[in-house]
Amino acid sequence: MREKNKFDVKNVLFVLTITLFAVLFFLSICTTVRGQEETSEDMSSYYRELEERFMSVLREELEKDGFFESGVTLSSVISASGIRTYHVYIHHDRFDTMDDAEKQCFLEDISMLSFADKNCDVIYEILP
Repeated sequence: MREKNKFDVKNVLFVLTITLFAVLFFLSICTTVRGQEETSEDMSSYYRELEERFMSVLREELEKDGFFESGVTLSSVISASGIRTYHVYIHHDRFDTMDDAEKQCFLEDISMLSFADKNCDVIYEILP
């Protein structure tokens, strides 16, 4: 009878050990996922701040060049590798009176404004 009790205790300890390892494994996965979410949130906040500063500088530059109340849209595309490409669409009535050479000159001048994160590409486009 004594051997039966030893066998039962060993089974209980084995089941408790496996259960403990399973719980620890699950908790470590949850912690890792939570850490990745926070990192993603931090990156989104970081880029949102850079985008706001970029738009502010861009609008100031446009107004300095006489393009008051321009329509400006900034959109971003994030590749699978995490590289961001920004598309800046600018609309103003003055573009209707400019020829292609003047528009190209304008785009070259305005493209001198660079995004604060050098790993991001910025593409400018004039909308009709």
